[in-house]
Amino acid sequence: MFTPQSESVVIEQPNNIVDLLRSRALSQPDFLGYTFLADGLREEANLSYGELDRRARAIAAALQERVSHGDRVLLMLPPGLDYVAAFFGCLYAGVVAVPTYPVRANSNPFRLESIVSDTEASLALTAGTILSRIKPLLAQCRAMQTLGWLDVEEALGADGRGWRPPPINKDSLAFLQYTSGSTSNPRGVMVSHRNLLHNEEIIRSAFNQSEQSIIVGWLPLYHDMGLIGNVLQPLYLGARCILMSPMTFLQRPVQWLQAITRYRATTSGGPNFAYDLCVRRVNDEERKTLDLNSWTVAFNGAEPVRQETMDRFAETFGSCGFRREAFYPCYGLAEATLLVSVGRYMRPEVPVVASARDEDARAVVSCGAACVGQKILIVDPDTRVERPAGVTGEIWISGPNVAAGYWKGSEENLSTFGGRLAGTDEGPFLRTGDLGFMKDDQLFVTGRLKDLIIIRGLNHYPQDIELTVEKCDAALRPGCGAAVSVEVAGDERLVIVQEVDRHKPLDLQGAVERIRQAVMERHELHVYGVVFIKAGSIPKTSSGKIRRHACREGFLKRSLEEVFRSVLEDGDSEWEDMSVTLATLLVASREKRHRLLCDYLLTQVAQAVRTNPSKIDSQQNLAALGLDSLMAIELKSRVESDLGVSVSAVDFLQSESISRVAGQLLEKLETEADSQPLITRAEPEQEPAELSLSYVQRALWFIHQLAPDSSAYNIPFALRILPTADEQALRHALQTLVDRHSSLRTTFGTHDGEPVQTLHKGASAYYEVKEASWLGGDELMSALQAEAYLPFNLERGPVFKAVLFKGAAEGDVLLLVVHHIVFDGWSLWVLLDELATLYAAQLKNVPAVLPDINVQYGDFVRWQSELLAGREAERLWDYWRRELEGELPVLSLPIFKERPAVQTFRGASHMFVLNERLIERLRALAKEEGATLYTVLLAVFQVLLHRYTGQDHLTVGSPTSSRSRNDFERVVGCFFNAMVLVAKPKGGLTFREHLKRVRQTVLGALAHQDYPSHLLAERLGTTRDTSRSPLFQVSFIMQKPHRLHQAIQLPTQHKALTHLIGDADFTMRLLPLERRYVRTDLELEMIETGDSILASLHYNADLFDAVMIKRMSAHFLSLLSGAAANPEQRLDHLPLLTESETETLLTRWSISDWSTSEKSYAATAFCIHDLFSQRAASAPQQVAAFNEGASITYEQLDKQSNQLATLLLGLTK
Repeated sequence: MFTPQSESVVIEQPNNIVDLLRSRALSQPDFLGYTFLADGLREEANLSYGELDRRARAIAAALQERVSHGDRVLLMLPPGLDYVAAFFGCLYAGVVAVPTYPVRANSNPFRLESIVSDTEASLALTAGTILSRIKPLLAQCRAMQTLGWLDVEEALGADGRGWRPPPINKDSLAFLQYTSGSTSNPRGVMVSHRNLLHNEEIIRSAFNQSEQSIIVGWLPLYHDMGLIGNVLQPLYLGARCILMSPMTFLQRPVQWLQAITRYRATTSGGPNFAYDLCVRRVNDEERKTLDLNSWTVAFNGAEPVRQETMDRFAETFGSCGFRREAFYPCYGLAEATLLVSVGRYMRPEVPVVASARDEDARAVVSCGAACVGQKILIVDPDTRVERPAGVTGEIWISGPNVAAGYWKGSEENLSTFGGRLAGTDEGPFLRTGDLGFMKDDQLFVTGRLKDLIIIRGLNHYPQDIELTVEKCDAALRPGCGAAVSVEVAGDERLVIVQEVDRHKPLDLQGAVERIRQAVMERHELHVYGVVFIKAGSIPKTSSGKIRRHACREGFLKRSLEEVFRSVLEDGDSEWEDMSVTLATLLVASREKRHRLLCDYLLTQVAQAVRTNPSKIDSQQNLAALGLDSLMAIELKSRVESDLGVSVSAVDFLQSESISRVAGQLLEKLETEADSQPLITRAEPEQEPAELSLSYVQRALWFIHQLAPDSSAYNIPFALRILPTADEQALRHALQTLVDRHSSLRTTFGTHDGEPVQTLHKGASAYYEVKEASWLGGDELMSALQAEAYLPFNLERGPVFKAVLFKGAAEGDVLLLVVHHIVFDGWSLWVLLDELATLYAAQLKNVPAVLPDINVQYGDFVRWQSELLAGREAERLWDYWRRELEGELPVLSLPIFKERPAVQTFRGASHMFVLNERLIERLRALAKEEGATLYTVLLAVFQVLLHRYTGQDHLTVGSPTSSRSRNDFERVVGCFFNAMVLVAKPKGGLTFREHLKRVRQTVLGALAHQDYPSHLLAERLGTTRDTSRSPLFQVSFIMQKPHRLHQAIQLPTQHKALTHLIGDADFTMRLLPLERRYVRTDLELEMIETGDSILASLHYNADLFDAVMIKRMSAHFLSLLSGAAANPEQRLDHLPLLTESETETLLTRWSISDWSTSEKSYAATAFCIHDLFSQRAASAPQQVAAFNEGASITYEQLDKQSNQLATLLLGLTK
């Protein structure tokens, strides 16, 4: 028995992994087991046990239709929860999962082809995006041309009802774990359910894990440590798991530590290099934001564990709460499922060395004692006699977690998995090929018996690298080279020793560059050193085998018979880092710009490959430097951070010189700079007190002059704070926000007849506390609503106010209200993020760390003014003039009341939810068309409007943040602009055709979003109709609060959206406030959060009633489902009615749902008009019909029908 305690649920020891998940799904269906962070911060997806079980059954059912029990199925998926579901889907189907390396379009396919050939796999589970990307590779791989492909999204579309539980038990094969490295002879370790269950138990026991554990992981899911340690272990425990992409970690290692901080993780880890990377790449400011106090298990394994690394990490992050004793050095290997031994790290007073007799003796770290059920022996590899404690030998192990062997490897299985001691014949043992010794029952790993190279946690077989090298030039003697690893500054680095044929011509430096490029392309390894030696001089054994260890020693001691030596010098030598900014580049001459950028890139490349810049030529092929993928990612991250321009890591990998890359970057930078003015900031002491207004501010100011008592442009939001709010901490946080963002301390007046805004330095934040203990729930909401919609006085201010309702029954509520003239939707998330950060810092009495703001809103006003005065404005105007030429359509939605002569803004809202399954299907459709979820939702909304109005030419307004420059990303202000999106949803189009058109429209609009819509309306000269908005009458809004702070929870009335990420000291939750104003006839607002979307239809209450809007939202959902299910349907054929409406129409639209009196009357009625008269009498004000904006009630229709009947009767007399 083992007992996960998350909900006091006791689960019997499962027979296999399928039973384990099924048990969790039955006992804890709603437990949130897995979360995937798309960018290290935003929760892209969540999976409960119930939903994971449903997805696994759906995928399994699809597999069982295509393959047979026991067949091998490749997993070729990007990081994410689809990978998790696909793996379990294979287990549920009774097929053997084969996790594989991700394949890039320009990568080497030979390893994958060899795995396909070895497994004889008949099918691969993949994603449409991957399949389209690797199709060019398929022609090169004969084995893959017969491979079937199944898109996980397609499989998930099934309901799983056809799933048949597989006939499996503990000894059934679960998956094949292919050891990393070899391309010529892949070896798939056969891992059974018994192996997995036993290893999960020893991991639980060794790390003292429980259902309270929280596991964060970034390791690849095709790697045994990522799959078994980060996916299966949480399921075994009944604990929560947070995953992120390896790419996220490699680009910004701090995001791993931030995730640990955010989720209060207890368990996380990786190979030794990961900790070194954090020490190198996490800066002082980033460290101030970390709290690693919860991290109790920091495992370190998969490559040699170094004492210096752990000591450096503990010293560097000790101030963040990390404790040295959290380290758990591990030893394990795929052949033993994963874990063999582990122990808590204790820094020894006297370093333990590998062997006193070794000339290169070095300190080694204990990897702990053997785990429960394991037996570890140190054996002489030649005599097979056990060696005493303290003496180095080969590590032999036995236990229930040792795999059955390699797939189709009968001969190798006997030698590797069939080790037996001489004399006693005790066995069988797994011969690991690793060297080590035992001391005080602790295992110390010292190296490899065989010449395996382990770099960054991945295994590489030297024979494969040597084969790649010898093919680089005819003068390189076949079979006379050695690939070895040496330690440089704490890292394992690759060195090539190769004989050359003196009778053949050879460009030595050119050959070195070709070797570096070939090894990088084929093995994704950076070559640190290449040494060419005389023919016949490479160290060999008496039987003619290369002595790689002797080659390594010869390289270090320079004792080889060298002909040429090329070694990249250690980057720690003295040279200055060079930094450059966009502003520095753009003020320089064209020639100097290129030189500056070349010098900058040269220093960054030198840092990446750890050599002196003087050793690199800017015309040199980058691949020839041995730049690997991790180095390219580091380069990409640094360049994007310094220059604010998007760059692909592929640019650095695809054989480009530094000069060429510089030219491409410069062209991109100059294109943007020539078309848009340079953003400059007025220094705080020089910032003018008075500024002109942006275009959107001018429009809002004029509206305010016309209706100064209106609160239509108030933006209120309420936060429930738990536990009781700290008034002083809040006051300090709010004042910091006002000091930080000049927009929040602005007032508006006129100067010489023109509107101006005045910035008030030193202004105090408006903060009021009101007693709310006497208010009930409804009374509190009424008080919040009343306060939220008090009109602002823009001339006197303030434009931002905070009111704390203290002592409310369910917790204190902070109401924040801002006028739209200084605020927008994007600003909301910036403000909430910073408020939570500042409040948390105050509670903890530590300095708050916020991102620097290099510009203020006044800088945007100046930038926009310069933009609209330049040639870029005319280019933008030309686009919109062409896009909106001709008479703009007026949308005629059916209204229930006569439209007022002057537009009103009295609003109401209806909220509804898009569920996770529907969103997944819509995302899949978006991927197929290269569109975004926003575009798909907008396209369906346009279809809804078309179906309601019959119009095939319409416009929809869609707000954009208008922050096209990164400089304005964290500035609070009114950047809002509305894109006018023209649509022609003709009924004969299929939805897919319509979506393609919408995508092009959206892309064009986004590329020209900097042109203010208010200026656009002026220049278009649209006829002003005071009863409606000029350019569009409906709006579509989609928000993704990706900057939401961990302590803030979105409002929700739906279980699927409930997601609380707690802070140790407080939580904030947004409370939904009734929206009382609307700025167009109808607004569809959608907030994407987690796996669901919270949608609201805001409508003009003077035009529509709640019943119609509720029905409209249901019709929108029907259209969404129809478009996702069959995008090939014509727009006019997409299902509009709900299931209940369809049922009513087809089977129930009769007297069966009438009242008793209606039924009684109907029983005696013989004519349709008799029934109609009865309905008119019982429901006179109910709408009977509507068309093209007009509607009519039963009473009105009855009256008009009678009048017409009387007239007709008179004509027939």
